[in-house]
Amino acid sequence: MGIKRILLPPVVAAGMILLASCGGGGGTTDPGIPVSEQIADFGNRPRWSPDGQRLAFAGTGADLGLWVWNRGTLALTRVTDEDHPHLYDYRWSPDGQKLAFGGAGAPIENTSGIFTVNADGSGLVRWHATGQDPDWDPDGSGLVFAENDAAAGLAGVFRLTFADTSVTRLTFTGLAPRYSPDGSRVAFRELAVSDTLAYRLKVMDPAGAAASTVADTCVTFDWTQDSDALIFSYGSYNPYTYVLDTRVSRVSAVGGPVIKLLSSAMDPSVSADRVLYVALYGDLIDGIYSAGLFGGDIAIISDTGYQPAVTPDGSAVAYTRNNGIWMANL
Repeated sequence: MGIKRILLPPVVAAGMILLASCGGGGGTTDPGIPVSEQIADFGNRPRWSPDGQRLAFAGTGADLGLWVWNRGTLALTRVTDEDHPHLYDYRWSPDGQKLAFGGAGAPIENTSGIFTVNADGSGLVRWHATGQDPDWDPDGSGLVFAENDAAAGLAGVFRLTFADTSVTRLTFTGLAPRYSPDGSRVAFRELAVSDTLAYRLKVMDPAGAAASTVADTCVTFDWTQDSDALIFSYGSYNPYTYVLDTRVSRVSAVGGPVIKLLSSAMDPSVSADRVLYVALYGDLIDGIYSAGLFGGDIAIISDTGYQPAVTPDGSAVAYTRNNGIWMANL
């Protein structure tokens, strides 16, 4: 695609104020809360490149597709459009030059399966006709991805090698495979009971061997940067008491005790020394917060927002609001 917009703060374009600023994002002027800036007036699910200089996110409304924002130049590039719908499962390559994603279209239209595309919108390649949740091999030579059609015998975690386009089955169940930062392990979620939405958190070696359950319930997860542990969210709802129980916990990559870090919290995103997360008040979103890798040392980032994504070095967080993508320097 390669369609670019340059955002110059503050500027009014098509009736929208772009890169508007406000402390905490919700109108607060508390000097202890970082100032948030609006990156785009549309979109959701932001994800930083490995160097923290570019941000990918999903377009919404009339701006469907994948978009990339450049932190240095403020350029906003449309990478894909509505002709190649995605599954909100895009991931950056290790060198930050490409994105991989699962296609949400129909196989007959060649818009399903596993794709890669350059960050400038060029070089779109369909590597496999089915699949979702791709994640890059640490050396960029291939991808792990998930299949989720048990009725067709296509379920589990697979590995795709770019050089010969071969696909190897690693497991017979599993979703959202993610390499550890050092490439020594792959974590994934596995449906615990077929008629529920409960997922186990499992870890295996990159060849699919030695898979073990490290947590019985998991909604989303992220690796710590030393590859030693996983920080994950869990949520349950009691229909009798009307209580929503959400928490963020930590567990070693080799298993062991699950350590509860935060209550009324979800969607953790992990930097070198912090956990960014969504805080809840009852069943309502209460904003973006930051905590230490073992809990505690809690600080508010924004009094509104969800889907936080922190840069690997912890210098900034991007997040979603109802009116688009926002960022705060930390």
